[in-house]
Amino acid sequence: GRRSPVQAAQRQALLALGTASRARLDQLTQQWRLEREHADGLLIVLRDPRELGALQEGLDWLQSQGLPHQVLTPEQARSHEPALDADAPLHAALHLPGDAVANSRQFAHQLKQAAQALGVRWRFQHEVLAIEPGQPVRVRLRACGDGLKGSGEPGPEDLLSAEAVVVCAAAGAPTLLAQLGLKLPLLPIQGHSITAPLRRDEGLTERAPRSAVLDHRQQISIARQGDRVRVAGGAQLGRTARAPDPATLRRLYAALDTWFPGAAHTMRAIEWCGPRLATPDALPLLGPAGPGGVWLNTAHAASGWTLACGAADWVAAQIDGQSSAPEMATFHVDRLR
Repeated sequence: GRRSPVQAAQRQALLALGTASRARLDQLTQQWRLEREHADGLLIVLRDPRELGALQEGLDWLQSQGLPHQVLTPEQARSHEPALDADAPLHAALHLPGDAVANSRQFAHQLKQAAQALGVRWRFQHEVLAIEPGQPVRVRLRACGDGLKGSGEPGPEDLLSAEAVVVCAAAGAPTLLAQLGLKLPLLPIQGHSITAPLRRDEGLTERAPRSAVLDHRQQISIARQGDRVRVAGGAQLGRTARAPDPATLRRLYAALDTWFPGAAHTMRAIEWCGPRLATPDALPLLGPAGPGGVWLNTAHAASGWTLACGAADWVAAQIDGQSSAPEMATFHVDRLR
């Protein structure tokens, strides 16, 4: 059905944040000459007419915003992604040329080095025990590195002081925020992925996607990352298990085999699972937490990479006292109190 005015405003705010994030990502890439494994375009594959009909409201919205998109026939879809299996259950596809896929881990590592060049100091292998708001804000840390494992003794504590602290702790945020009196309805979502090297058999045509493909029914994405293919999906609400769920992994492998059979060396796949944090309205938390000097940039759910650079830029501008984007109010913590 049609969205309420509140939902429509939220969608507009997310679009503005996503657009700002893409611009900031490109700016950082050029400024620091970062290497990026990336490919443009997203193809959403639809198995039957009902799936296409369910997207109509979204298509109308894309049209109203002037966002480039095209509904493709199976033949047109295969011209965009020639490796799509000929026997796959493809009724139609939605092509979004403005979307892209990239290696977020690669980008983060390079950005870490750029930050170090600007004088940023990192404290890895430390647990944040508490945040004490005020001026200055104090952060209590405890070393928890590999060298302490098996000693039976907790690591030494340390105390940091700062004018502002931004909580970007993902699944660790609820505990820290509860200590500040912010008991919010935040939900962990367990995500899964498999990453496997592409097959490079001599004499065979390309078997993998050129960019990214999303199976709309399964909500599973299949994307090229350099010489690898990454399959992700199977989110489980409220689950924070340490090991991947075997049934979910089977779904990921099955989706890859449905759309791009033989694309990767699956016997050499790296299987991963991990928690993401989400809010009930699926919007991130950005802006002041309430207590003095504490700020929020968390609960991005599955949109962390899409929104990361824009969210950081907007929050930093607010901390500096600059005029912030009007859409920032949409992501304020007050909506969940």
